[in-house]
Amino acid sequence: MTVEPSTTPSSVAGLLDAGLARHPGREAVVDGRHRLDYRTLDAWVRSAVGGLRAQGVGPGDRVAVSLPNSVHVVVLYLACMRAGAVFVGVHPGLAPVEKARLIDLTRPALVVATPTIVTDLARLGSPVAGRHLAVDPVDASMGVLAGPPVADDGWRPDPSLPAAIAMTSGTTGVPKGVVHDQAHMLLPPSVILHHRMGGRGERIGVHLPMTTLNVLILGPVLALLGGGTCICIEDHSPLALAATLVEEGVEHMSTSPALVHDLLGHPGIEPRQLAGLRLGVGGIACPEALRQRYTEAVGRSFTTGYGLTEAPTSVTQETERVPHRVGASGVAMAHVRIEIVDDEGRVLPPGSTGEITVVPADDGHWARRFRGLHSYLDAPEETARVHRGGRLHTRDVGWLDAQGYLFVLDRESDLINRGGSKVSPLEVETVLREHPVVADCIVVPLADERLGHTVAAAVVLRGDPGVDPAAL
Repeated sequence: MTVEPSTTPSSVAGLLDAGLARHPGREAVVDGRHRLDYRTLDAWVRSAVGGLRAQGVGPGDRVAVSLPNSVHVVVLYLACMRAGAVFVGVHPGLAPVEKARLIDLTRPALVVATPTIVTDLARLGSPVAGRHLAVDPVDASMGVLAGPPVADDGWRPDPSLPAAIAMTSGTTGVPKGVVHDQAHMLLPPSVILHHRMGGRGERIGVHLPMTTLNVLILGPVLALLGGGTCICIEDHSPLALAATLVEEGVEHMSTSPALVHDLLGHPGIEPRQLAGLRLGVGGIACPEALRQRYTEAVGRSFTTGYGLTEAPTSVTQETERVPHRVGASGVAMAHVRIEIVDDEGRVLPPGSTGEITVVPADDGHWARRFRGLHSYLDAPEETARVHRGGRLHTRDVGWLDAQGYLFVLDRESDLINRGGSKVSPLEVETVLREHPVVADCIVVPLADERLGHTVAAAVVLRGDPGVDPAAL
């Protein structure tokens, strides 16, 4: 199905409408246990909406979801959008205390998680201990959340209201919530669909955690927007992942440099099998040596770009028409312009280094639609700061060349991006200083071919200088 920009829905709540009308029997979302066509996916979503209502969840209420990659995550996300609820993704790989912390910060009306996670949260006495529902990803239905299917009466929530909260971290390591509305969650995938995919839906693989909002947007939302198929991949070990990519005929997938490194280095994987796959690699600076290795082994390159949770997702990208330039992260996507500003907010000329900011495009189909995040959760001053001057301030440092290519020099945030996972130096330093022989320390990133960055510490010892580094 080819979708024209003028026919895209105004909200995520209407994401399935075109697919239902045009090809209800086409596969919509797949995992290792389930294969749902558009008709069945819609039925599961309507049932989940009924289940949410039966649990007392109404418009504006928050629903925290902590599940592995599966059709269930997609169903719950779409059910929240249909019900006007606010989706909060909680990474299932986090430690129980970290999950409980995010739940405490977001104050959801309901938590939906695996039975193990529900048990862990209950033991910790999480703030909504009585509002946990367990969903078994092996189940062939939504299980305990399934309710009487709600008829689609055409009602859709206001697409400008808060609809999802993405948890991110600041320089202090304290999580903060980035609130997005439905309209803005649709904007980047709409631009990607029409400028990179010609409006045609593809088979899109998702192996990164789907409880991450950016992953949901670039995975199932992008796939379903074009009438394509989302393949939810839970086992992301290199060999199993490569087999799934081939067996499912995956055409496009977003990933990290660490996964590219693992795919190339595994003796059981024939890289040429991946020649039909278009990879988008993001998250951290990608070593040129890794790009060259991939191109030589697979026969085609991958693309990179620059994005942030507050956008949400991508604001620059490489495409077939925007070839790679060493050190660059592509050019601005069609819905935005990138401007470099100084400390006073003055726009700097090409070649000048300053803060990277994002502003709406002036012309074209997507002109003046970009606004960035709806708000930061419970932080109006921070929201005003990031939106000041009519632009989205990224707090990242970089420069533009004369052709509009963006070169990202540094993140003002001190967070270390280790293989796509954010590590707070402050938290690591705090733990190190608890060791009796550590007088002081500083934690910094070191370049790593596989992970992009790894965590390193310079430590000042008290007492025995021969302490075993492994012990630290």
